[in-house]
Amino acid sequence: MNILKKTNESLIFKISIAAVLSIFFIYIMAIYLNSNNENISFFGQFGDSFGVLNSLFTGLGFSGLITTIYIQQKQLKQQAIENLKRENENASLFNLESILSAYTEAEILLEDKNNDRATWIRAGRLLKHAKQLEPNLIPIHKIRLETKQLKIRSSFSALLSSKAPHFFYGIHADQAKSLEEAVDIIGDFYEIDGMNYAPFSCIIPEASIKAVWEAGEWPSEYTDPLGKGFNDDEKRKLKFRYSNILLHIQHMHDYKKLKKELYNQKQKKQI
Repeated sequence: MNILKKTNESLIFKISIAAVLSIFFIYIMAIYLNSNNENISFFGQFGDSFGVLNSLFTGLGFSGLITTIYIQQKQLKQQAIENLKRENENASLFNLESILSAYTEAEILLEDKNNDRATWIRAGRLLKHAKQLEPNLIPIHKIRLETKQLKIRSSFSALLSSKAPHFFYGIHADQAKSLEEAVDIIGDFYEIDGMNYAPFSCIIPEASIKAVWEAGEWPSEYTDPLGKGFNDDEKRKLKFRYSNILLHIQHMHDYKKLKKELYNQKQKKQI
């Protein structure tokens, strides 16, 4: 981009010089051709021409100044755009690093599969903060984040799906084996200064569970980077080195086609 700018500016300068010299040459030739006396008259008019040329050069100089100001303004505008782009990239990179750090820390907090209330609250807050920063990422940083989220989704989804319902009451596994046993343990009221309190301080908050669930879910707008399978040209290439893959693909397509035909036949019979 910078090389192209310098080339354009150099070209403008050369064209300007050529234009001035051309005008000067044409003007002198016009005086010479219109002169009746080839000696005295021509040189007299030639001397008088310097006043006109002085005005001409002054005008060209002013035009050059305007052109220079225009080029400088254009460069300043382009520089401002580049600076803004650089600032956005730096801000996006900072947000990306913060998000990755939050995901990593939340994963570490829950990797031992504990059901400690305080730990889940901290992990949930980290995941929520990370989610709030995601819209501020530029596209290339969103792709980089997605590579991390592929792993995060699997680990958090497995964590939530593998636990029994009473796990989220915050009761140790050796204390309760069911929801009823967990409620019996935490349901006893105790008295402090004449007031009765229920020991709910061990229960994992629903909001924390939701934050982990959101981190383990696939977004509705997710676009699979794998795309479609082999096209016809790629299948022809498979034939020479990967005939086993080609046979598998052909068999799979034939099987799907057969299943569809059988299903359609069954539907017609029912009608």
